[in-house]
Amino acid sequence: FRHTCAIYTMARAVQVLFNRFRKRHPEIPAVPHGDSLLFILSSAQIMFAYALRPDTIPESYYTFIRKIGPMTESQLQSVRDRTYAPGGRGPPQPLTA
Repeated sequence: FRHTCAIYTMARAVQVLFNRFRKRHPEIPAVPHGDSLLFILSSAQIMFAYALRPDTIPESYYTFIRKIGPMTESQLQSVRDRTYAPGGRGPPQPLTA
């Protein structure tokens, strides 16, 4: 639940901060389709976590995406293995508090 709230809150916080910044600095032009851009960035963050760092999103959310998505678990594991192949960046390190 905390991850879901954090993702939602972060996206809304960016939107609120930008809108407040624009009010204080009217010379900053509006971003055409800014809401769509924000949606794209948020979705990219979630899909990255889904494909490469499933340990960072709730298991129920991962399962939901897996059920409606076109990739099998073995395909996802193949993507992870190729992304973190020897000579590359290595596997992701655990998040520390």
